Amino acid sequence: MKRKLYLAAFAAVAFASCNGILVNEPENKSGLVTLDLSVPVGETKSEGTEDERKVTNLQVYVFDSQGVLEAYNNVKNATSASIQCTPGTKTAVALVNAPEIKDISKYEELSQKTSDLVENKRYSLVMAGSLPTDVSESSSITVPVTRLASKITLGTITNNMTLDYLKDKNFSIQAVYLINIAGTTGYFEDLEPKKWYNEKKHGNSAYILDLIKRLSSEYINVPYGESYSLNHTFYTYPNGTETDSSDETFGPRYTRLVLEARLDNKLYYYPISIPGLKRNTAYEVNVTITRPGSSSPDIPIDVDDASVNISIQEWIDSEEINEKI
Repeated sequence: MKRKLYLAAFAAVAFASCNGILVNEPENKSGLVTLDLSVPVGETKSEGTEDERKVTNLQVYVFDSQGVLEAYNNVKNATSASIQCTPGTKTAVALVNAPEIKDISKYEELSQKTSDLVENKRYSLVMAGSLPTDVSESSSITVPVTRLASKITLGTITNNMTLDYLKDKNFSIQAVYLINIAGTTGYFEDLEPKKWYNEKKHGNSAYILDLIKRLSSEYINVPYGESYSLNHTFYTYPNGTETDSSDETFGPRYTRLVLEARLDNKLYYYPISIPGLKRNTAYEVNVTITRPGSSSPDIPIDVDDASVNISIQEWIDSEEINEKI
């Protein structure tokens, strides 16, 4: 939810190097209280694997009632940090596994910062959250955080060719990857992407390769009537594009999970469109192949080429969607 803050003029900011806290210092320093902020990684909407819960760094901010930055701290490999501020109505903010951001003086500036997908690693996913709170004395609070990324898991691939002459052909998967990837988003809400990765095909995205592509050292053969459980997970930023496209000139379009396969020696693509990708949401995709696929990774396959089951969950609470493509 977009927050509207009416901001007062920003006073001079000083950096207290002895404790790593950025403080908009009051005239009466004796009035400061200590606020211990922690993030509940591994609970509620941050549920996930051990790697998905890992914290490599934590930044905490305290803004006053006018949205002016009052205090800041940055700690490594910890899920809590202490900060000093004045009593009153505050907004506490936590950024997890994000690059250092302290060149801001107001909440509005932080809310307009964008995160690049390259900030994420499999063992270090970016998370963010905020919490309004009234501070009267030294105390501890927990700031809930959620992941910025969407999680896509390719589960089972089944070879169920419907035509007799296709059943004896060798069907093998040689690569699986994402295309049309929104490369940026806001830390607290989705902002229009400033860049895209893998436009229309798999490109040179080595810096996010581990997040969005799997190459096997050997082709994965899936004989007719059998299934292969890949159970491989990809991470991408949310993509709320409402209208799909396969135009030659790239523009915003659905993110696609692409199976690159060979039927005997002929290369085919099975692009699976996933519209409305949401942050902190997991998607499990299971595919049944029924006939040869597409000639392009960006041209969606026909309804007769495969059936796809997509299960969507908010990282823990799930609902199931059955989709034919």
